[in-house]
Amino acid sequence: RTSFSTRARAARYSDPGGRIISDKQFEDFERFNEIVARDRNVKFYFLGTTVPFVYLNKTVEKLGSKAPKFLTDLAAGIRDDLRDSWASPGNQEALKRLLSGLRKLLWKRPDLNVINTSGDIHVANAFEIWPPFFPKPFYQITTSAITNRQHLPDLLGQIIVEGDLSFDPSLGLIRRLWPEVTDPNLLCIRVTPQKAVLTLKVLPVDGSRAGDLEIVI
Repeated sequence: RTSFSTRARAARYSDPGGRIISDKQFEDFERFNEIVARDRNVKFYFLGTTVPFVYLNKTVEKLGSKAPKFLTDLAAGIRDDLRDSWASPGNQEALKRLLSGLRKLLWKRPDLNVINTSGDIHVANAFEIWPPFFPKPFYQITTSAITNRQHLPDLLGQIIVEGDLSFDPSLGLIRRLWPEVTDPNLLCIRVTPQKAVLTLKVLPVDGSRAGDLEIVI
């Protein structure tokens, strides 16, 4: 197993043109991928990003990243998170470059399992993502010890949270693997030569009956 982590929150940009990953980090990422491509002992690749690839409906993400603050405050104040998201207009080129790097790697190493781990959105979720021209899907696991207990209105939540199966032009086919978790949680990872077991330890609060969740890859 191996891992590569990016850092995007050294500074928060106030305009959608702010970049989510620097050129230096991309250069490191691309060199690291070359090493992984040559090392056949690596079977599981954990890619850490500050924000996840999938959170909200992509149309809402793009609109919300440019919306005035008073409007997004009505939706639990999510504008800053949207501007930091991959769907923000200023981050589209970075998303293309990151996906291109993963696509090249997976074509060289189709036996490799790529698992994206991230946080910062104050909920936990898990998705299988199969972008266009990828030989296989990769996985996204999002975790957050500090969750947002200020739930979105039911109707708004149905509109903006990704459904069980959806399609995005950039990310391709997106399949939800477990329900959104709004209770505090911790992701535990156990890797053997044969499999990776990802267990979300959930701490139910406010009368919640949410339990632990697990994915085996």
